[in-house]
Order: sequence, then structure tokens, then C-alpha cells
Amino acid sequence: MSDTEENPPEETGESVDTEKEEEYNPSSEEENLQQSLTEDTVSWEEPQEEEGQIEDGKRARGEEEEPGEGEKKGGTVTKQAAKKSKKLVNLDDIVISSESSTSASSLTETSQSNESSIHSQSPEVSEMFREVSPNIEITEAAAVGYEEGEMESLRWKLLQEVKEEAKRESGLSAQDRRDRGSRNSGKLSFLLSEEGQISSQFKGSTKMSMVSTSTEDTLFQKEEVSKVYPLTMTWSFGWNSFLPVYYIRDNQRVILYICAHTAIIYNVFKNTQYHLQGHPNIISCLCVSEDRRWVATADKGPDCLIIIWDSFTGYIVTGDIKGSIKFYDHTLSVVNWYSNFKLGAIRTLSFSKAPASPPTEKSNLPIDCTLKGDLFVVRNFIIGTFDATVYHMTADGTKLEKLFVEPRDAVYAISCHPYQPLIAVGSVCGMIKVWDYEKKMYLFSRAFEKGLGVQSLTYNPEGSLLGAGFTEGTVYILDAMSLENEIPEPFKYSRTSVSHVSFSHDSNYMATADVSFTVAVYKVVVINGQRVWEYLARLRSHHNSIQSLLFGVHLDSNEPRLLSLGKDRFLIEYNLIKSYKDHLEVLDIHRTDQGTYPTCMIWYPPLTKELFLLVCNSCYKVKLFNSTTKMCRKTLLGPAYGSPIQHTQVLPVKNTFELQKRHLVFINNDKVGLQILPVDGNPHKTCAIICHPSGVAGMALSYDGRYAFTAGGQDCSVAQWEINLSALEAAVSLGGEDLTPFYGLVSGGREGKFYRELEDYFYYSQLRSQGIDTMETRQVSEHICLSELPFVMRAIGFYPSEEKIEDMFNEIKFSEYVDTGNLIDKINLPDFLKVYLNHRLPFGNTLTGIQESFNILGFKNSEGKMVIRREDFLNLLLTKGEHMTEEEMYDCFATLFGLKPEGWKLEPASSSVREPEICLEDELPEEITAEIFATEILGLTISDSSGLSDQ
Repeated sequence: MSDTEENPPEETGESVDTEKEEEYNPSSEEENLQQSLTEDTVSWEEPQEEEGQIEDGKRARGEEEEPGEGEKKGGTVTKQAAKKSKKLVNLDDIVISSESSTSASSLTETSQSNESSIHSQSPEVSEMFREVSPNIEITEAAAVGYEEGEMESLRWKLLQEVKEEAKRESGLSAQDRRDRGSRNSGKLSFLLSEEGQISSQFKGSTKMSMVSTSTEDTLFQKEEVSKVYPLTMTWSFGWNSFLPVYYIRDNQRVILYICAHTAIIYNVFKNTQYHLQGHPNIISCLCVSEDRRWVATADKGPDCLIIIWDSFTGYIVTGDIKGSIKFYDHTLSVVNWYSNFKLGAIRTLSFSKAPASPPTEKSNLPIDCTLKGDLFVVRNFIIGTFDATVYHMTADGTKLEKLFVEPRDAVYAISCHPYQPLIAVGSVCGMIKVWDYEKKMYLFSRAFEKGLGVQSLTYNPEGSLLGAGFTEGTVYILDAMSLENEIPEPFKYSRTSVSHVSFSHDSNYMATADVSFTVAVYKVVVINGQRVWEYLARLRSHHNSIQSLLFGVHLDSNEPRLLSLGKDRFLIEYNLIKSYKDHLEVLDIHRTDQGTYPTCMIWYPPLTKELFLLVCNSCYKVKLFNSTTKMCRKTLLGPAYGSPIQHTQVLPVKNTFELQKRHLVFINNDKVGLQILPVDGNPHKTCAIICHPSGVAGMALSYDGRYAFTAGGQDCSVAQWEINLSALEAAVSLGGEDLTPFYGLVSGGREGKFYRELEDYFYYSQLRSQGIDTMETRQVSEHICLSELPFVMRAIGFYPSEEKIEDMFNEIKFSEYVDTGNLIDKINLPDFLKVYLNHRLPFGNTLTGIQESFNILGFKNSEGKMVIRREDFLNLLLTKGEHMTEEEMYDCFATLFGLKPEGWKLEPASSSVREPEICLEDELPEEITAEIFATEILGLTISDSSGLSDQ
């Protein structure tokens, strides 16, 4: 592309004169084009000048001109340009933006929000604000300049098209060239004419702006969205009943309410939702203008925002806790009341903005309670109650209609049907509701007795049963289509909340886990020809919270397997075959982590010959364990979006052709995201978006992999997200191939100081492994021995434990064993870089982690600091964890205090060096704090962000 193409000049003539391209003769063709431009411009300018003089005269006389044909044409171009670009128009000091997805971006920029606020912005606000969503800008000049810049860009593109056509004219006849030239010059004159009129209209008035031309119907002119984001909210189940619900439109019964960090405009008749997204925290308050057009929402928390939205685009009334609604006149005398509907406590009332129609002979209005007994004329209104129910009252005929009922308490439990578009939602208030999530239609529900709060829900693989765990320990097995009991009496073998429910692949077993670290198993038995569920056994197998409860299948027998993973770092498999009444047999126990703790576990899809269990931990790592031996086979860097993964599932596929391209859907504290498989540590293979700022409590996936659902816990809502995998795949391709994405994870990248030092250490390790003082011919290689790996890791600032080193060795050694049967005993530099990046701490060494250890192991001294006595400190090194021998401990301290070089015993000449003597009582203080240990003993520096780095 030429320079003029990259930077189009402001003047059309300059662009024509300076254009130089191959196979194009400016001396012959450019003159013809310039001549046609000049003729058309002159023919256009003359009437425009006269028209402009007339307009000036009218303005001088205070007259206004009616919009003519030219102005209408200009308005058309304005609309066409708006479809391609963001249009800003001024209304006093507020500028309305036509792009809903940036409704909060200008506010975010002016407050200099950090990365968390950037994540909070929705990638795509719903369809209604594609035309009318607002942004706050600074000046009118910015809006005018932007509009002119867009017209200049459009004109430049058309000029390029004309010149391209001119190039092709050389092979045409004279008549053809005249015809094509006429069309081209017509296009240019049209463009110039439109530009002039748009500029005139825009500078002269704002009557063509979205603010002045939008109507109520603009909101509902739904257009197809280009799917450019991996996750897009399509529906939100729930309502924050602590905030009011507003009546927006009467003729179509449109209401406004809040769900988590999103404002919802809900059309009752059309059963459609429009989402106002942009807040990074839970919305805490809202209000609407008198004409119901402008909506203001605000949130409370980090990077909080106040956003103004365009929603198009008396009596004293009270509601009480008894469900009564009373109307008073200006003297505070009761005029009328509604008390016979048996409503819950009234939370909010909102009246239609349309005035009440005058009474007619057909009117069926109530009589007020005055002595005159006049007709009580009032507008229709919306009622919101504390039990999260919304009603519509039609005054004429006193008709009360229930619009929707949502859970009034926290929502922790959701589950999708295995082969139908159904989702079950359970709330702590004791309600289970089932929705058709494609039609956005509520189907049926069941409210359990008081005191039973739904904590967990799971459909069985056949979709005929729904297992439900409750907050007080009860377990129900329900019919999936009616929510009626499938067992005579619910199981009551736990006294605490049931956090997990899981079915085996053949639906013959059901297992539950509670917050008392206990696993219980139920089994189907046949009695008198009937399949009956019976309690089998329970076991308090963990001593910390159970993170995952998972059924699998024995490959050799097709019998079910049951595994549990606890925060105590133990992965336990149970022997169901040898279990019997009141005895749950344990098959094996393995520890998964050291220092960190696991957060969730799933079966890794069969992308390789080896079958894995995927375990996520609190250090942002994803670990793959052999499903049989439980050996850690790989440790990989997982998604890092502010908090570790809390739960993950494999996205279902629609057909067998997609079995080799699999994806994970995950949630962390406040986000939902996607991960492309296989996991390899590439940060570009993941994405995430804020779904519930106050915390995500659960997740479910549709059977066809099209939607993800997230439960918001305390925000009482469930969000539905449409999944667009092609957008994620496009983002991955932009991140680069091979090692390119990994270079970006180290300071300075491929050409930076860190990578250069890594290369030096790597090649020095080759020399050392062959002997520093050897006189023999060196063997040049691109690899180092596995035995050298921990030394290079420590040289570049990563200090893995012995267990982590063993995991690294196993990962490399068995990397090709399943495919070739060979063991690997060496590693090259690119693979070393990947191992280092996947195993290192994601945010480096931090003082916080060291301080937490001192808080546990130490005591508070007279100065209020957490310290460890010198004697206790040395004893811990010799007896706890991966404890040292006395010789190893003295060698380490001698190196740390500079009495001998690091690794001196490993050098060939070290045999002639005398071991130094060290007195730890003289070198170590009597009381050791976290700061002394980090800075004075280890020799690390503390950064401002409480991180540690090598000195």
C-alpha cells in the first residue's frame, strides 16, 4: 500500500496529483478524471452557493427553511454512515453514541480505570442500544470533527474506487470510457453534494441527531448482531428485588429492573430482553426521568460508575408490608385502596407515563371512598414485592396480572438437561424452576417447605431424574418433568448442606458430598420388579471441603468409578464393588498439590491415547494426572483472570467431526471464560468476561454446546451466554504460532535481557555437564541432560521444590512413552522455556506467601510482629516438609552468607576447597520475621507491589 493510501490527504486535488502506482499513467488518465471532477464540482457548487445565500438570508430574517429534497438525501447518507461507524451527536454537554458496547468506556477512561474495569465492560450490549446508547464526551467540536473525519474517509474510499476503474479503461472503447466516466463523476458529485449538505446540517442544527429523531420504537428495532465475541449474554434469569422495578412503556408493557450488574428492559408481550451492560460491580441504585426516556444506574465498588442510558430511545401512593396499596389526596385523606389481592410486602410501585383515559360508558372503574362516590381514575401501574414477584395492575376493571416470579434468595444450583433445551434453577428460598432456555419460557416449578434451601442440582444422564441437595442436608430424587418425588421419603443422612450431587453413567449410583467433608452413596436395587433407590454408605473421607465429586467408567469392565477431590489436597477413589451397607471402601489416596490446593476436577477429553484427570489449583495451574496411576503427567499455566478457576466443564460437541477440537468453559470468582484444548500454557487460547461481580456460584452447559449458564449466588440471578468459538479461534491466530505467544510471557520478549541470560545458562550447563576443565573435544548439542534442569531453573530465579522437580522429570521423561515406548532423558531450549513458564509461579515470588507461612508457624512478639525463634526455625528446616540434612542446611547457609560460591561442590575443582565453618547463632538473629527471612537471609528485594525479585 502506498503512503497516500495509508494517509489520505485532506484535499481531493492533492490526492489526485500525488498518486503514483504501477501500470497507471497519470498523464493520460488522471487529466480526464481531474477534468470530470472539476466540471461536476463546479456544476454542484453554483446552485449550492445560491442556496447557501438564500439560507443566510432567511436566517437573518429569523425564518426557518423547510427540509427539502437535498436535506432528506443528506439524512440518508448520515444514516448509512452511521451503520459503518460510531456517530456522536451533541446534546448540551452530553453526547449520545450509537455504539452500545462502549456505553461506559468514556466514563471508564476519564476515571482512568484499571484492567478490572476493562474486563467489566460487556463486549456487546444488547440490540436495543445499537442505535441509541449514550456516551459522555467533552465538547461539541469533538463530535463535529469525528463526523467530518468519517465523511472524509468515506470520500477517500470512493475516490480510490474511481481511480481503480480508471486504470481498467485503457482497454475499452471510447464510448465505453465515456459511459464509465459519467458514472464515476456522478458518484463523485453525489459524494461531494452529500458531504456538503451533511456538514451544513450537522453544524447548523441537531435535528438529525439520534437524540432528536429517536422514538420509543427505535428501541425495539432489532437487527442481527455480528458475532465477534466469544461470549455474549442472551438472557438473564432473576431480579434484584431490593431495587425498584419501573414502568417504561404502557402500550407494549415494557418494564425496567436490575439483575446483578446489568439493567434489564423487558417487553412482556414480546418476551424479549434488552441488556444495559457496562457496570463492573453490582448495580446499587437506579432512577428514571419523568418521561421514562432517560435511565441512570450506579454501582458501588472498585472503579464504580454512573451511567446515563437512553431508554427510547397527583396522588400520593403507598404500599405496606401487608400487601395493601393506598391512595391519598393532597389533604392526606384516603381516596381508594387495594387490599384484597393477598400480595406480599410491597417493595416498589411504578405508574404508566400515559395519562389515564377519561371514563366512558364501557369503563369498569372502581368507586372511590369519598362521600360523592366518584369514579376512581388512575393510571395502570407495576407492583414489585419483597418476595421477588412483579404484577401489572390494569385500573379499568381492576385486573391484576402476575408478570413473573423470581427467586428472592441466593441462587447456587443450576443444571441443564442432557438432551433438551431445559435448565433447572434452584434457590435458597426453596424454589426449583425449570425454563425452556431457547424460547425463554418458564415451564414449571416447585416450592419446598420452609427451611429447605436448594444448594445443588444435577440431571441424570438419561434426563429422567433430577437430584437435589438442600441446605439442611436433605437429598431429594425428583421426576425431571414434574418435580414430583421419585422416592417415598427424601434421604436425611447429613446434617449440613449438600454441596455436590452426581450420577453414574448408567444411573445406577448417585453420590453426594456435604460441607462436613462426607461422601454418601445411593444405589438402585430391584425389589418386586421395581427399581428402588436405597442408601448404601457414607464416609468422612476428607478433612477439608470437598471441591469435586466425579463418576467415571472402568475401561475394562464398564463399571462405574467414583472419585472425590478435597481442599486437603487428597484425590480419593472409592471401590464401589467392594462397598456394602454402611461401609464405603476406599481404593486409593493420592496427594495432588504441595503448598497450593486444588479447586476442581474433571475428566480430560480423549485427545490422546492416555486418559487423564484434569485438576485446577489455587496457583492458576492446570495439572493432568494419569487416570490409573494418578501420576502427575503435566503441569500447565491456566487462565489467569484475577482469581483461579473455581469450576470447569468440557464443552459438549454437536457431532463426531468436532471430537478433536474441544474446549473448556470455566468460572472463577466473578468471570466466565473459554479455553481451547489441548491446554499448553498459551495465554491467547483463553478469554473471559465478568458475569457476576459479587461472585459466581455455579455453572452449567447446554447439551449442544451453544450456551453457558452462570449462577450469581447472592445476586439472585442466572445469566445465559451464547458461545461463539470462531471468534476465539480468530484471537488465537492473532497471537502468533509456535513459541511466539510464549516469548511474550517473559520480560523483554525474545530479544530481552532475561531470554539472553537463559540462553547463556542453558549453554553453560552443556559445558558443565561435560566438565569445565576437560581438554577433550566438546560435543555440540541443542539439548541438556535432565539432571541439569533444576540448576538452570534456579539460576534464572525459579526455586522449585523437590516434588516439583520430580513432576518436571516425569513430564519430560514420559512425554513420548505412550506413542513410542521410549523414555526421554534430555531437553532442548524451546521445550525448556515452556516447562519453565508452565511451572513457575504466575506472579513471581511474593512476600504475602512468606508472611502467611510465618503467621502459621510463628508467634506474635512484644512488638506485635509475627516471628519465629531461631531454634524453632532451624528445627523446622530439619524436620518438616522436604526437610534437609544438617550438612545440606549448613551448605545452604554458607552459600547465602557468601562464605562459598553457589554450587561449589558440583564444580570439578571443589575437591581441593576446604569447607568453611559457620556459626548460625552468630549469623541469624534470635527472632526472624518474614521481612528478615526474605531480604537478609535469602537476599531478595521487596518491590512496591509486595512482590520479590532477585537482588
